[in-house]
Amino acid sequence: THDSYIGLWNDYNKLYDEATYPRLIVRYEDLLFHPDYVISEVCKCAGGRVLAEDERRYITDNAKAGQKIHEGASDLLSAVMRYGDEAKRVEGFTDEERSYAERALNKDLVDKFDYKVDSLVGKMAQK
Repeated sequence: THDSYIGLWNDYNKLYDEATYPRLIVRYEDLLFHPDYVISEVCKCAGGRVLAEDERRYITDNAKAGQKIHEGASDLLSAVMRYGDEAKRVEGFTDEERSYAERALNKDLVDKFDYKVDSLVGKMAQK
């Protein structure tokens, strides 16, 4: 069990990071902001082929629409707007939660995945 989502994130990603078998880790935000490039690289890695542009289809609505458990989930535009804005990414978190995140996140994984955790404290100072 985990005391927080951060503990789960640390353990889950550490298992993949330290795995001895081949693996491919794709950050959600890279797929969100650079889908053509990421999908092309994934296809190369996995031995697949990228669909021609006229064969591709982007789902811009909430892909899970109509399912009660996914009510209020992001569609493509709202996800881009939220995750593309540093301030909105941490909107709604208290100073205590931001401070905890900065202390508790596995620094090695944060660096390896090129996340910017220090911006959490900067957001607290800007309030």
